[in-house]
Amino acid sequence: MEVLPVIHNVSSAQRLLDFARLAYSLGAEHVIATKVYGAAAQSGVPDVMRLALKLGRSFAVLPDLQDMIDIYRPDSVLLIYGGAEERLDPFNPPVYSGRIAVVFNGGEPDFSPAELKYGSSIYVKGASQRLGAIAEAAIILYFLRMRS
Repeated sequence: MEVLPVIHNVSSAQRLLDFARLAYSLGAEHVIATKVYGAAAQSGVPDVMRLALKLGRSFAVLPDLQDMIDIYRPDSVLLIYGGAEERLDPFNPPVYSGRIAVVFNGGEPDFSPAELKYGSSIYVKGASQRLGAIAEAAIILYFLRMRS
């Protein structure tokens, strides 16, 4: 299983950098950012690119989720969505195979109905409200790495 961590709809430079640090520290070879704007586009992207180059990893910035799907061709797309009915048990996550894009929403509001059509929406079991992209990524990416 190959996990592609994706942060979508992010305007915070610090959130973008924190997401990349977390993903790389958990073994990700590639980090993808879609719909990047504001401070994240101006100062976050160069900071993450510098980090990726230092680590010998890759970083891509794409306009939207459809571009990510067209370019990386994941076998599955998991959208981490607070309103999802399906809940992921971090201690017993499902076993996935192939290339899995795991998409975290880096901003407010949450995914639009049109964006939710790009994949399966899931959320962390036991969370009563949205945790935020970095906390969600820490939980989900860690346990997916332990399963691979």
